[in-house]
Amino acid sequence: MPIEQRTTASTRIHLYNLTLKQADVAIQLLVGNFSGGRHQENLVSHDTSLAILRVDAQTAKLESISSASVFASFVPLPFGLPEHEG
Repeated sequence: MPIEQRTTASTRIHLYNLTLKQADVAIQLLVGNFSGGRHQENLVSHDTSLAILRVDAQTAKLESISSASVFASFVPLPFGLPEHEG
């Protein structure tokens, strides 16, 4: 949401405010293979970021494979596998 909006004769500027603290709550989680290989991974969407996590077989802890901040806000989406005909 815009914090401040300034208008001049020919230019309109919109300033946005984003927090630097990463969200703790996951909006949605998908299980699959996202980075290649034969590993099961979790794609986690937070408020404004996506992360790919994998369970380390030796320590049984989650390790972050990749994460990216996005200039958007994710909302929960209904997810289901489409029915197969035939």
